[in-house]
Amino acid sequence: MAYRYFGIGLCILLIGCGTLDPPSASLFYTIRVEDAANQTFEVELIIRGAHQREIPMRLHTFDEFTEVEAFQASHSTGQTLNIDLEEEKRRVVSHELTTTIRTISALEKEDIKILYRVRVGKEIHANHGVQSFQTYGYMNERFGLVSGRSLFMLPDMPIVSAQIRFKLPDSWQVAVPWENHQGWFKPEIGVSELKEELVNTNIALGLLEYQTKKVSDTEVSVYVFRPWARAVKDSLYQRAFATYESVTNLFGGDGGGKYVFSFVPKTNDDLFIANSHWSSSQGFVLNHPNFVNDGTPPPSAQRWLTCIEKLMDRWIKYPPYRMTFRSQDDYWVTTGIQKYFAVKIGGQLGFLNARNYLAHIRKRFPSVIGEVTVHSQISKPLPLSPPILDVRQLYTSHSNVRRGKREAIAPFVLNFLDDKIQNHTFGKKTFIDVLRYQYQKRENLDLFANIGQVVNDQFARSLKPMLQDLGKLAREANIVEEESKLPSFYVRQTDVTQLDTLRFLFTGNTKGFLEHCGCKVNQNGGVARRATVIERVRSQFPDVLLLDTGNFTAYTKSHYRLTPLMKGEFKLYLDAMEAMDYDLAAVSFYELFYGEDLFLEQISSQKFPVVCANVLKDGKPISRPHVSIKAGKYRIGFLGIFEFPLSQGDRRELTFEERTSDLVFLDPVATIRKYLPALRRDNDLIVIIGAISPQLIQEEIVKFEGVDMIISTEKHLNNLVESPDGMKLILNDLSGVKGETLVVYDINSLYAIDLVEITVDQDGIVQGWVTKKTLGEDVEDHEMVRSLIDNFYTETVAMAADVKPLMQWHKYFQESDFVGADACKTCHPSQHEQWKTTEHATAFNTLLDAKRQYQPDCVKCHVTGAGHQSGYQFGNVRHPLINVQCEMCHGPGSQHVTNPIAGKMIRTPSKQLCTTCHDQEHSDFVMEEYYPKVKHSIDLAEKATH
Repeated sequence: MAYRYFGIGLCILLIGCGTLDPPSASLFYTIRVEDAANQTFEVELIIRGAHQREIPMRLHTFDEFTEVEAFQASHSTGQTLNIDLEEEKRRVVSHELTTTIRTISALEKEDIKILYRVRVGKEIHANHGVQSFQTYGYMNERFGLVSGRSLFMLPDMPIVSAQIRFKLPDSWQVAVPWENHQGWFKPEIGVSELKEELVNTNIALGLLEYQTKKVSDTEVSVYVFRPWARAVKDSLYQRAFATYESVTNLFGGDGGGKYVFSFVPKTNDDLFIANSHWSSSQGFVLNHPNFVNDGTPPPSAQRWLTCIEKLMDRWIKYPPYRMTFRSQDDYWVTTGIQKYFAVKIGGQLGFLNARNYLAHIRKRFPSVIGEVTVHSQISKPLPLSPPILDVRQLYTSHSNVRRGKREAIAPFVLNFLDDKIQNHTFGKKTFIDVLRYQYQKRENLDLFANIGQVVNDQFARSLKPMLQDLGKLAREANIVEEESKLPSFYVRQTDVTQLDTLRFLFTGNTKGFLEHCGCKVNQNGGVARRATVIERVRSQFPDVLLLDTGNFTAYTKSHYRLTPLMKGEFKLYLDAMEAMDYDLAAVSFYELFYGEDLFLEQISSQKFPVVCANVLKDGKPISRPHVSIKAGKYRIGFLGIFEFPLSQGDRRELTFEERTSDLVFLDPVATIRKYLPALRRDNDLIVIIGAISPQLIQEEIVKFEGVDMIISTEKHLNNLVESPDGMKLILNDLSGVKGETLVVYDINSLYAIDLVEITVDQDGIVQGWVTKKTLGEDVEDHEMVRSLIDNFYTETVAMAADVKPLMQWHKYFQESDFVGADACKTCHPSQHEQWKTTEHATAFNTLLDAKRQYQPDCVKCHVTGAGHQSGYQFGNVRHPLINVQCEMCHGPGSQHVTNPIAGKMIRTPSKQLCTTCHDQEHSDFVMEEYYPKVKHSIDLAEKATH
């Protein structure tokens, strides 16, 4: 998603700060918390020695992220100065973002006083108007967190010094990495790096307390939220100091100066404060769930990983200590150092299981060096995208895709080099010795030359071919397999001639999907169709069992924050499962994504059992560990297993880790070993069901004697295979027999339901096969389930829905109110008449026909201004802003109606604006085909009046 990478574009704004003309001006900032509840700061800036007639001023962020209000400038004499505004556009991912440059006309030898107000905490929108649930900067009545790029308006001119003072509410403190000189904080850094220092500093403030410790030659301060329990705060102090000491030891060199750790609570509305992760030259901030007095554990493993990685920036990326390489070919090394050694240090400090995280690094590597393939039960591998096979390619562009590949390749290669150096020197040296050599040298670094200095030149030369052909490296690391045939479904031979057949219908990874919107043709899936297919199969095979492998909880890319509508839809989905008479469901990732309380609340009223044996709360499993169900004459034992997800920096999994911090996740293999003997004794067949990776299945679980079948939601494999056509990546594992166990993976349960049939004798499964039952348009809706859905979406549900404005990312939609098409036709009659001939003008009728006039996610794109105070009001089917009227494409028109000259409108809608509604999920939209259908023909007489 786009919002994960906004920071990249922001950092680009810094280019050029490092090389400056001789300094001349001094800056004095006074920053006052004006209104914490409204997240506003008042800033006074005095510029002394500004010997320029014109001074361009800018925040090094985007207007869409941080609002600047009431900007004014004057001389020290009080004379008001003229200000010219200019917008600088920059494209970041799929967004065009704006930075406003305010140019002050000034006399050459006068001090200048600038006043402005900054509002932070604005929730950023990602692609297609979807909420990102993150903000750049935040403040409430108890604490604030803001990046320097959102506070410090900087002149486009050389500066010699900067001093900052803060005016805070009573009992508040500020955490900054600068010396305090009689109330003024002064960055102690070289003149050429001063702007970069101001922009890249995190500022935490609020109800804070702190401890300071000298670590080597660095003064390290740790700020914590004062209301937290003493035991929690002491733990944070200890961990932060230990982290800094470990990273200092890694580089074998001091960081110097000051460094600040700040620990603050989560935001009031569960927003993710994005700038705390990428702005970290002199300090790092962790914000996470509120601690409670019973000693809730410190931040999660992934938070600590990020903390360690960003701390390394002090030695690697930021002045005055950063390491610089001679060639772009070696830039990947910095990413590798951070990703690899953060795991090593985290493991040494006991913050995480380093072995599991290193295994995760090993798992990611094949996904970007093999040629990605589709591999199904009926097709051969098909090439889809080119791989990265040379580390020198990793910095040829700054694209988000390339960054993702860099983060997958670099730590594995560092791990490989570390192992190679240890093996070659019989453990006498490691890559840490190379890193320390590089840090002492610091400039004009060359990886192979540096390895040659630490080990020897011949050894360094032997490594170069493998780094320039990562296929060779993969083979050397023994992670390439021979291409195998499609797996069989034949388990074993038997002398029994009359075999029994057992059948299982199963779904998985549905994420609470109820039905398609109907906006596109040939849309398969939906619970009402699923119920029809289930009824048909049961009429033919009454003993068939109906299972769900997990991830049945409602979730989409916009659902980081739970809403009442989501809770209602989740309950509706469970009621539909109940109506379909499910026999069993397992726990997977999304069942726990919003915390176990919601999960337990929702399943408590359902009759079908939910199983999970290895997730505990207060020492007990959160649901039944296992159940036994009769199918014909056979008794089948189902054991629920959940494998905890690992990642480095994935926000979704980071959120999961934080929301499940009071749960204990037991080792899946140990759990199976514990329960298997009793299950084997009491049942004829054993099925393990849940979220289990193919790696764990193949390496561990199929080795257990007595496990007959495994049904899993997780199929991602990332296996490199050697084939006649070259190295291929098998992305997903295939259902079939592994060892002597039948393994079945869920595939595409949104659009189909799988029927697994197995033949059995007294010793277990003999053979199996899978048939996919597609839920196409030829399958009619089941009347009872259809009625459940229709009865849920009522006027009351619509009126209570919290739907965010679709176009909030566009500033015109923030500045005006909606007035309706009738107000437009006064001056634009021909365009209004032409609009009435388009499908936009009757868009709401399609909802009435489908009985979806109260479904908020559908309604918002079939009306005008949904979510805006002046726009369509949910639940009112007679509202004057029904249908897609003029202002959905051209922006709210209140200012334009009042003053057609000054009130700007969007003359030609952008593709981004169109695809806010016409996205891939809801439309077969092609700009070149669709746009002419709604484009106005301009009446020259009307154009002349405007």
